[in-house]
Amino acid sequence: MMSICSAQAQMQYVNIGSRAGEVPVYEYGYVDVCPSFPGGDCGLVNFINKTRQYPADAREQRIQGRVLCGVVIGPNGLIEMIEVLKSVSPSIDNEAVRIIREMPRWTAGRHGGKNVHVRCVIPIPFRL
Repeated sequence: MMSICSAQAQMQYVNIGSRAGEVPVYEYGYVDVCPSFPGGDCGLVNFINKTRQYPADAREQRIQGRVLCGVVIGPNGLIEMIEVLKSVSPSIDNEAVRIIREMPRWTAGRHGGKNVHVRCVIPIPFRL
């Protein structure tokens, strides 16, 4: 599974972007229905592979690795927050964030019969 999250808390309140105040954000494994990328995990892998552009400086220096990005999928299915949890290099990290920003709307996660904010981790691999 591509969208994974390991956390100790079921839900916490987080200030997302320019929103006034904090909103409840559930961890991936603690919702009734997890958010999903269009086409599922295969669709996510295909999107990453199609969209990824290896940065020239990283290619020249033969830098490889996997960037782990934490994201919050909103109740509307849009990605509302992105943070790099595990870095590879600045240019590769920036490319991973660009890929995530270009993702289409996800199917929102649901808890208690309502769409909710859900925190996920998305790995973006870079291999030469």
